[in-house]
Amino acid sequence: MVRSTLPPDKRRGGILTHASAMMATANGVDTQPVLRGVWLLENIFGDLTPEPPSNVPAIEPDTSGAKTIRELLSRHQADPNCASCHRRIDPPGFALENFDPVGRWREHYPVYRKRAGNGGGLSWWNPTSNRDAGLCKPFSNHQIAYLCAAGDGCHIVISTVRVGDLVLKKPTPREGRLFVFDDTKKEIVREITVEKGVRGPGPIAWAGDNRAIGWTNDPRNGRKSILYGVDVEQGVVAWRKSLPFKLPIVIGSNQKVRWDFRRGPDGHIWTFMGRNANILVGIDPITGAVEGVAQVSRGGRLAFSSSDIYISGSTFLRRIRNVVDF
Repeated sequence: MVRSTLPPDKRRGGILTHASAMMATANGVDTQPVLRGVWLLENIFGDLTPEPPSNVPAIEPDTSGAKTIRELLSRHQADPNCASCHRRIDPPGFALENFDPVGRWREHYPVYRKRAGNGGGLSWWNPTSNRDAGLCKPFSNHQIAYLCAAGDGCHIVISTVRVGDLVLKKPTPREGRLFVFDDTKKEIVREITVEKGVRGPGPIAWAGDNRAIGWTNDPRNGRKSILYGVDVEQGVVAWRKSLPFKLPIVIGSNQKVRWDFRRGPDGHIWTFMGRNANILVGIDPITGAVEGVAQVSRGGRLAFSSSDIYISGSTFLRRIRNVVDF
């Protein structure tokens, strides 16, 4: 590395503002100052941050007049359980807010016009026609939490969290649902209730063909959770499996988690299970069979290379060899 002096009008320089770093600390849709702040503290300054308190809820959709991400996160700074960490995390994260989710420079936040109610909406951009569009009515009291593509790529499975809609005067639904969006028709073609009474269907992952696998909490027993598979084409739950431990994340949370739930090159869904969420498992998408592969000190994000799995979430990159069979 060589120290260089940048012109006064230069907006980008070095590794901190490289597009790869900006994309790795966002979710592809929105910037996340907390993730960027944690990434800077841990990877640049070597200052590890503790896990968030388990009794701190995720930031809910705004209903009290806050309009910016800075105002929303100020709620955590006002909470004594969160303030000590967020005073360190938030400033470096906000310092990079001029860079959007893919690392482009911006002078202001995007304006999302396709929204009504508290839940939000789904928007898209057509680069051919240079026009935007979207829909919001189905999501006015269903906050979008997770997405995955399905089938031939023309369908998107949307996992939501139930919310009350004070704007449009719609009550909180009994449960969060899965919505199937047809990208060719640009409309919702199916709604799937995974389990009655759940706050939301939880994280969802495409499992090949028209299958998707999800994981949610058991609404009848706070110590258990439910793994399930859905047929996206038919709009039905194909199978359910009760698990004797909780889902290791807060559904819909934007907090940093050392965890993952994704499809591997073998077609299985890979994640971390167990009471401490530190057992790496592969899930058969057809039968729901769960096979434990390895126990690690803590979970993390997953990446695949041939038959090896790489795991982040620690001060060093971990590799487990020869576990993916394809």
